[in-house]
Amino acid sequence: MTLTLYGRHYVIYDCDPFTKEYLLSEGTELNPPQELPSDPYSELRKSRADSPSRRSDLRPRSAPSAPPRLKGLVLKFDVMVEEVEGGQLGATPAVLLYRPADLTVELRQPSYHDYMEIKRFSPIILRAIRVPLRGTRKAMFVDIGEEGEVGEWLMPHHLIPPTTVTIFSRRVMVTGCDDQTRRFLMDNYGIDNVPAMKAIENIKPDESGSSGKTQSDIVPRPKPRSGLLNSQDATVLRFSAMLDSSLKTEGDRSFIITYHIIDDTMELTELARPGGLGGRILSRTRVPKPKVKDDEQGAGWYSKPNFYTLDDFYIGATLDIWGRRYTITGGDRYVLNYARQHEDQVSPQLLASLITYFGEEEREKTDNKNES
Repeated sequence: MTLTLYGRHYVIYDCDPFTKEYLLSEGTELNPPQELPSDPYSELRKSRADSPSRRSDLRPRSAPSAPPRLKGLVLKFDVMVEEVEGGQLGATPAVLLYRPADLTVELRQPSYHDYMEIKRFSPIILRAIRVPLRGTRKAMFVDIGEEGEVGEWLMPHHLIPPTTVTIFSRRVMVTGCDDQTRRFLMDNYGIDNVPAMKAIENIKPDESGSSGKTQSDIVPRPKPRSGLLNSQDATVLRFSAMLDSSLKTEGDRSFIITYHIIDDTMELTELARPGGLGGRILSRTRVPKPKVKDDEQGAGWYSKPNFYTLDDFYIGATLDIWGRRYTITGGDRYVLNYARQHEDQVSPQLLASLITYFGEEEREKTDNKNES
């Protein structure tokens, strides 16, 4: 029978033995079961699964199993990669990594750190791939078919420095190798007196604009962050603030202004409130002061050389942060302790406002300190 539920028709073609026995015991006559119709989509999936698949020989997973002594072994060569820029030939230093386990070649771009290290995030010129020794038209594509169509692959003895090889129609000059690679070439091919790997000197401008020579490698040098070694440089001061707005719906909005001593940067975060999610409003950055236009504060244009500093922070001060005005209403007790320890570096207005904010107890401490 056909059962219709919510506009859809369901054909009941069979039931399990328990249901069949129950219906017969109730006196219900059953029609002979019907065959389940074939699903075109399932038939298509089945036909595709039965079809033979082919894997490319350029992929590392299709390489034959390597001896245990070669698994994890990486040979490192110093190379110069040919480049054409502006109609003129040139060469770029690089590091070639060869894995004998799967016969793959990888080219990484030099950077500015210890050139003997290898990291996964090093700049990559050519990903790990098997390279045919003699270039063919089909070899320019990743999926080239069977190995017999290409011929011989690039092997370690083809990279013995000094020599020049062609990798995907680009000439690569091998100039040296590391100690591990030299031992491998000596043990397997009996070749000695191979040039060692040398540090490539590049000119890299620093932040001040001057240039200096630094050691090249295949690992990016992490940018040093000031303030990690000096505890005073990592000082963070937090102030509470309210939005100076004429709208009644914004009267209950409260904010936290985080000020970083080392670089005069600030962050702005809104506290969660009923009906509002809160969250970060301004990421860490330097905020310029608004210029005064006639008698109007915050006229709409800002002067980048003139930024907010700690002298502008005190309880009751109003800061114009990109067109919106925020009034400082309080601060952490740590801000008061910092102001007491660095009275010569903070404004007297900040210290006085903090003492007033925290009450008579702090005022008595200040008086006793001045008398002593």
